[in-house]
Amino acid sequence: MSLGPLLHSVYEVNLLSFIINYLMIPVFERFMLPAIVVAVLTQGWLPWIGQWVNSSLKLIDQGLLALTTFPGEIHFGKIGVLMTIIVTLLTLVALEKRQFAWWGIVLMCYSGLYVMIHCPLSGEVTFVDIGQGDSILIREPFNRRVMLIDTGGQLRFPQPRWAQGTFTTDAAQQATVNYLKSLGIHRLDVVWLTHSDVDHIGYLPRITHDLAVRQVVVPAGMEKLTKFRQRVPARIPVLPVTTQVKLPVAELKLLAPVQPGHAKNEDSLVLWGQFGNYRYLFTGDLPMSGERQILQRYPGLQATVLKLGHHGSRTSSSEEFLAAVQPKFGIISAGRHNRYGHPHQATLDRLAAQQVKPLSTQQYGMIRFRYRGRQTQLTTKLHGDETFWISQPSNNN
Repeated sequence: MSLGPLLHSVYEVNLLSFIINYLMIPVFERFMLPAIVVAVLTQGWLPWIGQWVNSSLKLIDQGLLALTTFPGEIHFGKIGVLMTIIVTLLTLVALEKRQFAWWGIVLMCYSGLYVMIHCPLSGEVTFVDIGQGDSILIREPFNRRVMLIDTGGQLRFPQPRWAQGTFTTDAAQQATVNYLKSLGIHRLDVVWLTHSDVDHIGYLPRITHDLAVRQVVVPAGMEKLTKFRQRVPARIPVLPVTTQVKLPVAELKLLAPVQPGHAKNEDSLVLWGQFGNYRYLFTGDLPMSGERQILQRYPGLQATVLKLGHHGSRTSSSEEFLAAVQPKFGIISAGRHNRYGHPHQATLDRLAAQQVKPLSTQQYGMIRFRYRGRQTQLTTKLHGDETFWISQPSNNN
């Protein structure tokens, strides 16, 4: 009966959990709960009882955690509030009627929901609200291919002792991983890392731990850096690329780098692709000098959506570049109240001069372009509130 609410909140379930619940509920009711009561009542003169109960609970907890590594995990995805209510009510009726027909209806509902979540007709290009950093999801219709451009990462600065603490979650787990699991996704076909800055690759260990990553693509030269090698597991193949290397994904075109470098801002991977009726340009932290080189090599380059270089810094997004690319939307991925002052006012002024609509994760949270055929819908989501925009058709197809 609790399966519907469970999938609505945590998006996945292990088949062993049904067996474990069936076995553990009587154990807790008949043994552990009375033992806890006795331990509380006797803690003053028989403290060893409380210690024994505490050790037993820890042992049970460790055992349950170990069982989660066993096969049987179903990455179902999130079901909506209405469907949660419907499947819960149907389950109650099935429990009351005790007829196979009713259980068949329940099974059909869950099966239909699973197919709808895992085989969506629409795709999306989503700019994740990851704080001061970049993380961009590209998901094709029917989940044919799921990719991530950069992972985001937290820049570490010296803190006084009183401000230091231990955190078990990070922005990648709360935002990127959580969102992917709500879509029923547990694997990434490709993770593209534009360059070596921590705010672009810092959460790679979290991504590779929580999701199955098939391949990591980096600008040539980055694969030699210690700070990158320390973050990528040995089991995941790494492909260093320049514009002379054939990409593993036909839908994306690599515009830079031309030659191996040191994975700095000027060596950023620059990717271009069309999804639905919109064209997208992802520039990493490419500075203006790199933008000029891009225009020299690709004079007819245009995009509907431009991910502004370097989080809206004044050192990127030149007026010349904006005038040539002619984007309708300029995406700014930056942290709220960041110490760098991103986005800079000079950049916003250049966007206004070229009539480019700025969309910042600071102001709008997650920014999602969902496409189906030739239609694209823009939505933004901040603090759980989702706003639907009217998306204009692209003129540069």
